[in-house]
Amino acid sequence: SFLIFISLYCHYFPALFIYINIIFKFYSLFLLIFLSLFSCSCRPNQCSPKQTKPKDSSIRISHQAKQGADAIASDAWPHPLH
Repeated sequence: SFLIFISLYCHYFPALFIYINIIFKFYSLFLLIFLSLFSCSCRPNQCSPKQTKPKDSSIRISHQAKQGADAIASDAWPHPLH
């Protein structure tokens, strides 16, 4: 039974590692989007609570988060066509 466990471990562990890697990258992607959306409410000196449009720094932060999200998403999936 121990040899069966070893063979199953060697068979499923690389795929499991790839899935964990993809899940972690998309978790960091959603974390970047979440932080860019709520960066305005976290700093009340830059945005008043009644103000709907973010200021330049929040736009810049969301743009950086989008660039980071694009890099993470392109790095997460292997592209066989490219």
